[in-house]
Amino acid sequence: SKNSAPIVVASAWAAAYKPIPHDHFAQACHSIRRGMKASPLELVEGWQELGYKLEATVEVPGQMGRRGGLVDIFPPNAELPYRLEFLGNEVESIRTFDPTTQRSLTLTELIYIIPSREMLVRQEQIVNFLSQGHVEEGMKEELAWLDQGQAFPGEEFYAPLFNQGSFFDYLPQPLLLVLNEPEEIKMELEEMERRALEVRGEKADLPPHFPTPFLRWTELAAQVEGMRPQLRLNRWGGGEALHLPLSAAPSYRGQWPLLVKELKQWLGQSRSVVVVMASRLR
Repeated sequence: SKNSAPIVVASAWAAAYKPIPHDHFAQACHSIRRGMKASPLELVEGWQELGYKLEATVEVPGQMGRRGGLVDIFPPNAELPYRLEFLGNEVESIRTFDPTTQRSLTLTELIYIIPSREMLVRQEQIVNFLSQGHVEEGMKEELAWLDQGQAFPGEEFYAPLFNQGSFFDYLPQPLLLVLNEPEEIKMELEEMERRALEVRGEKADLPPHFPTPFLRWTELAAQVEGMRPQLRLNRWGGGEALHLPLSAAPSYRGQWPLLVKELKQWLGQSRSVVVVMASRLR
């Protein structure tokens, strides 16, 4: 239901992966309403900064297009792309359209635009990175392309420069955090960090101050420690086995004298007794 809290299941890697900072993501999200004033050119330029690719035909999420007073966009959060018709700098109409036939479908009053890639380029972060140490010329050139809004193959490599957020920042509050086998999560992230350091050591052109795309275990553990309520699940095993005096409950159907006898015996031993009957009338 609308009032039910979502259940989010994530692997250790997904929880440790650094997404777009939540405040940056929220600032980038915006809405377009029919009748609002907006420059088609400025919208397209702004959407390029959010990762949308300018195409002649919009067919898949993350694409946009412009033909005179018509602007098409396919946000990742939408089932169908939208076609905005402008009269000057006013949004005259908004329609969904079929990406296969390109035919307009239904009118709508309001749409929401979110980033189309998992990276929002910010100039101050590029400047800060370049000021921290030596950077190869090839990397400087690609960072300049990013700063200018130019797309190129492999640009997602630079996501760690801009993505310094936390998976937990996107979860609704309050929340119940359940950690399944915390020790195995710790081992998995420590192994992931070890492999990442090995790869980093093999890349001579990678600056030592280039950030990792994930939180180290110590960083993740520090975030998790302060979250309450929290449930930690661990399997039994190792050391001495724990034996509980549990057994199936006996049935006394048609054996009332025996039930009465054993009830008296258990009560005499100061036991707590729960009687379960199939019929409410008894």
